[in-house]
Amino acid sequence: MLEQKGAFGLPAKGAVRVWDSKGSPRMIRALEFSVPARDALAFSKARLRVRWDERRDLSIDAPDRALLYGTGVLYNRDNREYW
Repeated sequence: MLEQKGAFGLPAKGAVRVWDSKGSPRMIRALEFSVPARDALAFSKARLRVRWDERRDLSIDAPDRALLYGTGVLYNRDNREYW
């Protein structure tokens, strides 16, 4: 199993391509983001859009990270630096 990691900055406006796979078929087993506590609220407002196989239409369009992860809000009750 191939694991890929990276880092990116998330602008207030616009889009960022997080990952792109070209070539042979792939399977995604997990998509994880680590966000500093100071940026959690801004990240929870980011929109996740996924397209498969270079299609024009979105396969996933999740407008609210907190709701996607089922938390309602990204509340850090353990006061961890990342979560």
